[in-house]
Amino acid sequence: MIVERSKLRGLTQLADNRGVASLPILQDMQDWWQVWGPRIAKEEGKQGWILFLLDAHEKIEEVSMLVSRLLRNKPEWDSKGWSQNEWLPVDEQSTAAVRWFENHLPRLDDVPEFAQFLLSAQYGNLCVLARLGREMRAAQEQGYTTVVLEADEGRLNVRQGGHKFLTEVA
Repeated sequence: MIVERSKLRGLTQLADNRGVASLPILQDMQDWWQVWGPRIAKEEGKQGWILFLLDAHEKIEEVSMLVSRLLRNKPEWDSKGWSQNEWLPVDEQSTAAVRWFENHLPRLDDVPEFAQFLLSAQYGNLCVLARLGREMRAAQEQGYTTVVLEADEGRLNVRQGGHKFLTEVA
């Protein structure tokens, strides 16, 4: 991937120093993966386990983006990462990703040992995302919503997601 020198360090550095939001990081990783995923397949070969590792990584990004965007009440200012799955129950979507992984996992005997560890990590990541999906769905069913407040000259203004909040306090 050709990136500006100033951005390259941030994309390759192992540091969590980019603020509190997950969405910008996921967008960068999505851009990165669109270039490097095909390059890895081309340079390393199209063996089943390599292709599965690449597909599983994309599945993890997909579900992460879904959870991140739902947390923000589907920001309209940016459609990057948008998926029609946002209209379906998040718990079902995140659990379906785990089932997809389990159903398509190559035989571990056919995979190099280092890749077995990568597969285990990916599976763990998808399991965490499935749990987050269940937690998010429970919060949605209980009526919780994200509210963005802004302080302006000593007053709080609701910028986003405040319809339920305003109804309850009005």
